[in-house]
Amino acid sequence: MRKFYAMPKMLLVSCCAPCSCAVIEKLARENADFTVLFYNPNIVPNTEYDKRCAEQKRLCEAFNVSFVALEYDPENWAKAVQGLENEPERGKRCFQCFQMRLKRAALYAKENGFDCVSSVFGVSRHKDFAQVNAAGKAACENIVPYDETNWRKGGTENRRPDLTKLASQDVSALKKELERRFTEMYGAASQPIQFFAAPARINIIGEHIDYNGGMVLPTAIDRYIYLAIRRRDDTTINYDDIRFPGRFTRNIFALKQLL
Repeated sequence: MRKFYAMPKMLLVSCCAPCSCAVIEKLARENADFTVLFYNPNIVPNTEYDKRCAEQKRLCEAFNVSFVALEYDPENWAKAVQGLENEPERGKRCFQCFQMRLKRAALYAKENGFDCVSSVFGVSRHKDFAQVNAAGKAACENIVPYDETNWRKGGTENRRPDLTKLASQDVSALKKELERRFTEMYGAASQPIQFFAAPARINIIGEHIDYNGGMVLPTAIDRYIYLAIRRRDDTTINYDDIRFPGRFTRNIFALKQLL
């Protein structure tokens, strides 16, 4: 069932893939209308920035979530925090850093029709969650509302370590391999190949009674089913499983008669 947030179209500002992964998974599973925005000019050097931005994009692709990366302007960030170099963690420099990045996000949100801005800046225990919210409200004032959801709660904090393992997998290599195998099976075509991933499921209780109308308690596990699909111009469906050779071929209209 879809969960509706107070502000239905959210711009979620992320500092990195590890901090945002559990929040992205949660919102994606709830079918929330959101886009992840990466604006982090505080990351230096630019080679490190490129790596983190690419990893964030890769994570969003894995969950089929919209992703936007804004300009990389470390000079403007340096000016914003100038004179605060000796401030401690959670000090004035952190507040100014949050505010500068979130104001840029707020302007982007307003220009592109988002209803609110939220961020995962306060997910880490090393950050002051109240400070992040204060910076967010100050940055978004008179532009768009700032959503103060505590993304540490709702199981996301315990889920993050598991998802960081998933994020470390080479999803791009997996997609290339799936594309190669798909083309071997079905040949090349002008229609694009689309890729999907879904977690596998187990039944904690109620095994083998769900299809008889019984009560079950299922849960997702850290194993995934990967699917590659390409549209056809006729009514035929071809299905192959890499692990179990053999093709299943049916006509859509013949399947309808079985329902």
